Amino acid sequence: MTCEVMVLDRDHAHGVSITRELPMRLVLPAVTLVVFVAWSLWLVHDEGLSGLFVLLREHDWGAQVFGDLSVALVVAWSLLVPRARAQGVPVLPWLVATPFIGSPALLGCLIHGALRERAPR
Repeated sequence: MTCEVMVLDRDHAHGVSITRELPMRLVLPAVTLVVFVAWSLWLVHDEGLSGLFVLLREHDWGAQVFGDLSVALVVAWSLLVPRARAQGVPVLPWLVATPFIGSPALLGCLIHGALRERAPR
């Protein structure tokens, strides 16, 4: 069973609207990416990056959660890289972005791969 979302798209060659389906494996990472980035930007705007450094430096639980998330990202990338390469997604830019922006890079790579699978060949 699949869950799909209908979206309208414009066929630029003919100027007519067509309907196509976006699979949940594209919608879920996209929604997660938008919500997480919005929340992160709000936190940076409200508290600045210094709040993150204080959490990591002064609180053992902050450091533990950071370490745990780092391990999770390494595991996720080890599973995603072969799939992304098979989809023709350039992996290196996403991997380089991960230490700087975290999971949005992983989500971006997932979305990129899903879009490449859906592209007409």
